[in-house]
Amino acid sequence: MDTIQIHLPDIIGEGYGTFFRSKARYLVCKGGRGSKKSCSASLKIIRNIMKYPGSHALIVRRYNVTHRESTFAQLRWAINRLGVSRAWKANLSPLKLTYLPTGQTILFRGLDDPQSIASITVEKGHLCFVWLEEAYQVMKESDFDKLDLSIRGKVPDYLFKQLILTFNPWNRKHWLKSRFFDKSHPLVHAMTTTYLQNEFLGDDDIALFDLMKAEAPGRYSVEGLGEWGTLEGAIYINYCDDPEQYIITDVNSYLKESNSRIAQIFVGIDWGHGKSANTAVAVGITEGCNEVIILDEFYTTEEMGPETLYKKHIKFLRNIIETYGLPVRVLPDNAEKMLVIGLSNQVKVERLRADVKSCVKFKINERIDLTNTLFEQGRIKIHAKCTNVQDSFQTAVWDDNSQRLDNGTSNIDSLDAFEYAICTQMKNLEQAGRRRVNERGSS
Repeated sequence: MDTIQIHLPDIIGEGYGTFFRSKARYLVCKGGRGSKKSCSASLKIIRNIMKYPGSHALIVRRYNVTHRESTFAQLRWAINRLGVSRAWKANLSPLKLTYLPTGQTILFRGLDDPQSIASITVEKGHLCFVWLEEAYQVMKESDFDKLDLSIRGKVPDYLFKQLILTFNPWNRKHWLKSRFFDKSHPLVHAMTTTYLQNEFLGDDDIALFDLMKAEAPGRYSVEGLGEWGTLEGAIYINYCDDPEQYIITDVNSYLKESNSRIAQIFVGIDWGHGKSANTAVAVGITEGCNEVIILDEFYTTEEMGPETLYKKHIKFLRNIIETYGLPVRVLPDNAEKMLVIGLSNQVKVERLRADVKSCVKFKINERIDLTNTLFEQGRIKIHAKCTNVQDSFQTAVWDDNSQRLDNGTSNIDSLDAFEYAICTQMKNLEQAGRRRVNERGSS
């Protein structure tokens, strides 16, 4: 049944031989950043579909809305990397990849819609392969069990069923550790990968890991070596302990359920330079400054000139304005005054309902205290598609001087953009928090 001959080491490099050869029911791969685990998973899925006629694949993330910019893009990369793009068709709505010679498909679902998982079927053939990306985000083992139960039934002898799980091992208390790593089982192939297995990293990438090793050894053990973390030094403890309670998938539904509405929208911008990213974070603040809702994000490490960057920000702003029907206040980092002026002029040319003014920066630890208070009081929500913001809250740690570590090894840029977005409302948000505490105390 091997219809294609692909020498994968030529494409992905070394260190994943057992990963590609494994036919275990559960192929579980934890690893640090830059360890090739997602690239390897996407290549294996594409190869398997082409190698095994009659097979289909299901790609799963905790939230369905996060697929397009992650797994869908990753699988299209794999198709192109294998040089077989003419044999595949990509559909955007709904997301689907089709292998044209046979009609085999790759489907995409989110665990936030369990019914869509339970009822998934294919017209012809068998659903054999599942890739659960960012499995760490699945906080309830019972949610995984529902997915596992949906991949049942007999298949022809030449086929096999496999669930591939890839993730960063942030917390040793996660169910993934006890289920797949603390004990061996004939149905499980569990493995750990590191950036040291990625021969395609550049010298500057390696230098960042060396810096992390020297200045943040706890984080290096997780992000570099793929070891189980203990959250030592984490800044946003409440978020790290239970990220799911802060995530929403539909802003309008959430507002309706909570009987609130967005009063103002602010967009913070952090200008990138060197290895840092250009970022923007759109934040909606509800009436009375009761809640902060992170609506959307813009993130790119691509090098570009000011005019190109302005166009990307304009597109981002226009989408926010059209989606929520409100004007926005844009608060860029004031360290790049010429960029602020340039963006302001472009906003006027485009006649957007937006006002651009340099942000007023409070001290970093004051901004951190406010954010932690919002998490503690349950007054902050994050749209599931804002994966870079989520990552920044997950990975932020203290340095030896009780300051937020900012050495290029973590996504501080999204944090800065978020903080710039709420800086003008800092006092109002603090007062609203005190008012909530007093009201609860008197009731």
